[in-house]
Amino acid sequence: METNRRDQAVGKQLIRRLSLHVAFLEKELTELDGDIGQTIKASPV
Repeated sequence: METNRRDQAVGKQLIRRLSLHVAFLEKELTELDGDIGQTIKASPV
């Protein structure tokens, strides 16, 4: 959704801030995915 907003944004500052926000969210998702994977691997089930 944020990439849609960025693609429709007008103004360099807004585009830059949305791009930074998207990068932050992607980093968080990558870290969460790794945490979930480790939790699953550590599960005795």
